[in-house]
Amino acid sequence: MRHHNILSLKEVIRERDNSLFFVLEFMKCDLLQVLRLRGKPFSDSEVSFKVDMRAIGAIMAELFMFKPLFLGRNLFDQMLKICSVSDSPTLESWLRGLSLAGCLNYQFPQLPGVNLSSMMPSASWNAISLIKSLCLWNPNKRPSVSEASTYPFFHA
Repeated sequence: MRHHNILSLKEVIRERDNSLFFVLEFMKCDLLQVLRLRGKPFSDSEVSFKVDMRAIGAIMAELFMFKPLFLGRNLFDQMLKICSVSDSPTLESWLRGLSLAGCLNYQFPQLPGVNLSSMMPSASWNAISLIKSLCLWNPNKRPSVSEASTYPFFHA
């Protein structure tokens, strides 16, 4: 599949210690520069490690479920899946996100979400608590790596 917004994977190199290195096609700038050039309404403080923390929460859930948590066919289907699991953002949970969505004329699907314990019956309450914190809509309310490491999940 070729698309102007997708980098091509040129080669995968596996070292003797089983480290993997991915060789991608050359990109003249990084993602943050692309967002700035396109005039997206995100600041440096919003494109940060907090995005990675949400991804870690989703990956953690997927490890308990043995399947993707938010498997979507496209951007809109992906948002539908996220809202159906995490519930839809509200003014209380993510005012800034709703404001940004409004600037883009996007309206989040209005869904109640599900109980994560029902999706991951093998996950402990401590695991569910950590996953919920990592997947909060508001990036500023997600724990940092050092904050997450203090959660009971890591000390049980």
